[in-house]
Amino acid sequence: MATASVPGVQTYTVVASNANGTSVPASVDVKWQLPPPPPVCKQIVVTANSDLPVLGSRALLTASCDDTPTRFNWTGCQSASAMCYASASVAGVQTYSVSATNIGGTGAPANVDINWQTSPAPPPGFCSQFASFLYSDYGWNSNAIASRDFPDDPGFAWNGVWVVKLSVPGNATATIPGNVSAFEFDGPATSREMTISRTPCDFRPVDPTGNNGPLSDTTGLGPSKGIVVGASTGTKVGLAPGSDYFVNVRNWDPQGAFFTCDPAVRCNAEVAVTLPR
Repeated sequence: MATASVPGVQTYTVVASNANGTSVPASVDVKWQLPPPPPVCKQIVVTANSDLPVLGSRALLTASCDDTPTRFNWTGCQSASAMCYASASVAGVQTYSVSATNIGGTGAPANVDINWQTSPAPPPGFCSQFASFLYSDYGWNSNAIASRDFPDDPGFAWNGVWVVKLSVPGNATATIPGNVSAFEFDGPATSREMTISRTPCDFRPVDPTGNNGPLSDTTGLGPSKGIVVGASTGTKVGLAPGSDYFVNVRNWDPQGAFFTCDPAVRCNAEVAVTLPR
């Protein structure tokens, strides 16, 4: 077994011998490279059946880490992968953390606080108007989360809403637009309605100011919308630094006024966010 302490090309040579003599040498060049940097975990996305999880339920924690981790190290829940299912037996704030490891070592961890409730809190925004809502706090990071990964009922129900919270930092700047999209994942092709609003579960008529309705409303098999930091431009929705926004997705055809997901079939979706940069 060969090792090296510095990067670069190293030549290795071998000869073989037996009773008849020694062979001609055979050589090989091996190019050694520096190991990758340790992975840094930037954020933990929390997904649950409410914005404030209740004792006796679970929350899905999804780590967002760079530099290709090979192992994840969780504190507060048990998992070796990028996803961990958390629960609590005592109400109040509990902190969860994760770090990631690759051949270059273990990098800085990410932390998240979950405020566990003894009983369900009042639904935020307009979510009380719907049968249920799945809630994911994406923070401010490019992420792609599949509802299939949160199997606890009701989850993203056929007649419910999936709310994804985006929190824009006060110092956020960008010159290249980002994008938000919702599409089918591991299920039948399903048309959906997707809004971007300052309010959870907001499917009112569009209001470009965002004061009395969502900033945008997109429908189809894969609704998608461009986003920018600052003022809206062209067809792209502007997100103000220091503000929270909500991507609201439901299995609904607003033109025909009918649900697009068969109650007997689980219509799993994925919500993907690419941040402006």
